[in-house]
Amino acid sequence: MTPRAELADSVRRVVDGEAVVPLVVRGPTFLSANAVLADVHEIFDDNKSEFEKLEGKTVRRITALLLAKDDFRMPQGGSPITLPDWFPLLPGRETFFHIADLGLAAEEKMLDCADARIEQVSKLTFELEASLVGRLSYLLGHNGTALQKFVDTAHGGPVIDCARALNDYQRNLDAVLDQWKYRPNAATDATSLISRLLKLTLNSSPKQLGAFAKIFASCFDTPGQPKLKPTFFAAMLRPAAKMDDATASWHAIMLAFYQAYQLMNGAAHAGEYPRYSVALQFANSVNLRTFLLEAREHVDSLA
Repeated sequence: MTPRAELADSVRRVVDGEAVVPLVVRGPTFLSANAVLADVHEIFDDNKSEFEKLEGKTVRRITALLLAKDDFRMPQGGSPITLPDWFPLLPGRETFFHIADLGLAAEEKMLDCADARIEQVSKLTFELEASLVGRLSYLLGHNGTALQKFVDTAHGGPVIDCARALNDYQRNLDAVLDQWKYRPNAATDATSLISRLLKLTLNSSPKQLGAFAKIFASCFDTPGQPKLKPTFFAAMLRPAAKMDDATASWHAIMLAFYQAYQLMNGAAHAGEYPRYSVALQFANSVNLRTFLLEAREHVDSLA
C-alpha cells in the first residue's frame, strides 16, 4: 500500500453526520485558476469509489481531503459548483465549494471558525454526559456502594444523598434546550456531572487525575472491555504511572470533557485568543469528536 493510500485509510470516517472523504490526486491539477472547478470534477470522477463507500450512512456534510504529492500553489477561496448526478449529497445541485491548503502553510483562523465544528463538539459532549448519567442511574438500583464511591470522588468529598446528586445531574441535562449550543461550566456552584468532573480535573495534578480515573473505573464491571484510544491532547497528559485499560479509558474521558470545555470557551471568547491553523483546528476537532462517539459507546456498554 502506498503512503498516500495508507493516509487515506487513516483519515476516512463519518463523524456525527460529517464525512471526511480522502481523494488521491494522481495527475497534474490546479495549474490554472480558470480550471479549478474542472479539476475538482475530474478528481471527483477519478475517486467515485470513495464516495460510494458512504452508501447507507447518514451524511449531512462532506469534507473532501485531497492527497497530492505537490504543494497547492493557487489562491485559496471558494466558488459555486454543480455536483455530479451520482454525488451522495445534493446530486446535480449547485452548492458552494471552498478549497483551502491544509499543509504547513495553512491559513489561520479564530477559534470560532466553522472548521472547528464547535456545535458538533457541544452536541457530542452533551450525549456522552447523558450516557454517563444514565449508567449512574443504573447503579442507583443495582450497586449503591459503587455509586457512592463514584459520586464522592466526582464531588471531591463525601456526598450524603447520592439520589439527590443524580437528580441534579439529570435536571441540568433536562434544562438544555439546544444540544448544539451546549456549553458546560466549572463554576463553584455548578451541579451538573460534567461540571463536577471539570472542577476535579482543573484542581488535580496528572498523578491525582490518574488516581481518580482508577476509582471511577472500579465502579463498573468491565472485564475484557477494549481500551479507548485517547485524543492526541490526552496522550500528552498521561501520568507517569502505568494505567490498566479501564483506568486509561476513564482518564481519557475526563480529559476529553476538559478539552471540549476549553474549545467551547475558546470559541465563545475567540477575540481573546490568537489565530490558529485551520488544519490544526480541523484535525483536532475530528480527533475529539471521534473519541466522544467511541466513549459514548464505551459508557453505554458498562455494567
